[in-house]
Amino acid sequence: MKNKILLSCFALIISFAAVAQPKGILADKIIAVVGNKIILKSDIDNQLLDMQR
Repeated sequence: MKNKILLSCFALIISFAAVAQPKGILADKIIAVVGNKIILKSDIDNQLLDMQR
């Protein structure tokens, strides 16, 4: 009986820890690959901002 209670408490604590993990934030996204070069979304955004200035 004691083992079941202990196991239940352990499972409850583990489930809270799994839910408490922060959501992943996408830092950058690959838009295209040209040859061996990678075009990132941030590169395009920065280029557009530079063109607007």
